[in-house]
Amino acid sequence: MTILFVLFIATALCHQVGTASTTMSVSHDTVSDCMQKCSLIIENRLVTYDRFEEKKNVSGVRVIHFKFLKDGDFLAESMQHMYVWSRAGVGKQIFSLPFHYVTASLFLPLIFYDHLNISVKESKQGCLQNVSPICRSKIFFQTLINFTQVNKCEYRHCDTLCRRPYYENASYTGNYSCCQFNKSSIPYIDVDKCFENKTSKIFPELKNAITVVSILAILPLYIVIARRYIRWQGR
Repeated sequence: MTILFVLFIATALCHQVGTASTTMSVSHDTVSDCMQKCSLIIENRLVTYDRFEEKKNVSGVRVIHFKFLKDGDFLAESMQHMYVWSRAGVGKQIFSLPFHYVTASLFLPLIFYDHLNISVKESKQGCLQNVSPICRSKIFFQTLINFTQVNKCEYRHCDTLCRRPYYENASYTGNYSCCQFNKSSIPYIDVDKCFENKTSKIFPELKNAITVVSILAILPLYIVIARRYIRWQGR
């Protein structure tokens, strides 16, 4: 685990070098406007928050992926975008790794992931469908800010919330956005700033090198699994 963690820190450092920012066009509706039109109420909030704290307290977890459900079905926004809690440090860099790299490295980055289902209900039946897509995203971000309480961080380096589209083309780049802190203002997090797109790039040579090392690191585990499967089949 230590070797893998060092491996991904190296990836993250190079990842930061190739990161560029662009500002996404946001609607003129403020977060307050959007929340007045529609808000999400988390069911069993205390129990859900305890589960979140339990997962967050696992030292190896760097990213927690939130999945929103209503009446047992995933909300459309949860199927279109990944909303995550990202631990201060390399959590943001691990989350922003392009899907192509995650696949090429045999899904190793996912050992730093966990997920949490959040059941919600709308303040007004069907109101999510009656707001603009960007307003809908603001509602999800604000709901998570209130739930995770990341905006109460008083430290120099704070956990944050990030988002990315589910579908990326098979290239070395990936788009994502994360909320930023401004300790000189209240609230600390301006939700509009959560939509500042970043495009990350892993240099092909480094990606290939890390992929080879990743395969070598996990190969013994696959061999053990294969041997146990063969023995089970032979019974």
